[in-house]
Amino acid sequence: MRISCYNPLLKSEGDMQIWRLIDLGINTAFENMAIDEALLEAHVLGLTPPTLRFYEWYPAALSIGYAQSSLDVDRNKCLHLGIDVVRRATGGKAVLHQGELTYSVVSSSRFGLKGSVKETYRMLSEAIALGLRSLGVPASLEPGTLRSGPQTACFAAATPADLVCGGRKLVGSAQVRRGDSVLQHGSIPLDQDPRLLKLILPDAPPPNNLGEFLGRTPSREEIKEALIEGFKQCLGVEIIPCSLLPCEEELARRANRFSRLLG
Repeated sequence: MRISCYNPLLKSEGDMQIWRLIDLGINTAFENMAIDEALLEAHVLGLTPPTLRFYEWYPAALSIGYAQSSLDVDRNKCLHLGIDVVRRATGGKAVLHQGELTYSVVSSSRFGLKGSVKETYRMLSEAIALGLRSLGVPASLEPGTLRSGPQTACFAAATPADLVCGGRKLVGSAQVRRGDSVLQHGSIPLDQDPRLLKLILPDAPPPNNLGEFLGRTPSREEIKEALIEGFKQCLGVEIIPCSLLPCEEELARRANRFSRLLG
């Protein structure tokens, strides 16, 4: 079946580039990963402009990197606890999605997201850092000194472009490329249950919940607004709320079949 759709946002106004904001709220792990893959595929096909998306997960889920062995996680324990297990399109290690906010970004070099994986990762991390700093979180892109180990868990180690605060990793992000197009998504722990994290990922450090750095837990909406402003200011773009296009909904339905498969 041929996928096609018309998106008027592909033509930006004047010098200001327009991005979409997609916020579909809470979805299952399989729906969330399928939607991210659909956003990337539609952008690769030239059907959509850059997109910033926010989402949450229900039920709680564990996502693993595309090249990570499924043997790294105890799927029977996850099943017993009612936690879905899903494979991401991006690399990296396992992430528990509970008590957190997830962001994803889809863009490409033709819209200004140019450079190596490290360079584009840093560019997007700087936008997130700007948003978090506006909330009062002293986030930086310097690698922290984190507990070593087998690194089954994403938050067990930081790279030079990861966001940290006081040597603790704040955001766990991963990226994948298709041609000149980029999908980057990441987890921002807010009020994650440390006992559940320890049960599922024994080698993971305690969750670095955002409220610990502020003395309060900001609302999801407050965090989203801060991150949106960070992207707007850092990248010089306008961001407007939108819905998924019909072609993306169709692509997501197709991708949903595959995000359930673990090998």
